[in-house]
Amino acid sequence: MLSATFVQLLNVTVAQIAAPAIRTDLGADSGAVQLILAGYTLAYACLLITAARLGDRYGYRRLFVLGTVVFTAGSVAAACAPDAVFLIAARLVQGAGSGLVAPQVLSIIQVAVPAARRPRALGLFGATMGMASLAGPLTGGLLDGTARLPLRRRCGPSRLRGPTARSAGQPRLIHVLMNSGFDVLSRGADTRC
Repeated sequence: MLSATFVQLLNVTVAQIAAPAIRTDLGADSGAVQLILAGYTLAYACLLITAARLGDRYGYRRLFVLGTVVFTAGSVAAACAPDAVFLIAARLVQGAGSGLVAPQVLSIIQVAVPAARRPRALGLFGATMGMASLAGPLTGGLLDGTARLPLRRRCGPSRLRGPTARSAGQPRLIHVLMNSGFDVLSRGADTRC
């Protein structure tokens, strides 16, 4: 449950760091970039109260699973986005999934965790939120290649991008960042440095 909370908040801050690359790679104007960033949070916030009531009615675990599936579908769509409009729609779906999940986490903690252990569980929940908010910009910078790392200085920027140079029309995988690190899994480490 806490990993879902981590990914939800990581998604917000990673996208903020990725905004310049998204703008360049997808040819998005500033309004589209704002919708990409704000659409996730808007859909998330709009569903919180409704999702909490749906969880009360249909079951917290059921809504948690449904929200996770919706979030994952939005993440896959965001990773495959050919243009800014598609990415905006995918971010709205991601936000909706996240909005379905968030109230269920707190409800499950309230119902499933014994009262004596609940303060610890809520403390871990708060710590997870803080760590995700801090990890997002760092992760975004590392995956975007803008972070200043000794490896980057040793290998040079072109070596970190992989063996082939991308064409002008081909988007980088930076928008995959919105799916909690699939960029790392898809590119892997360049060991030829």
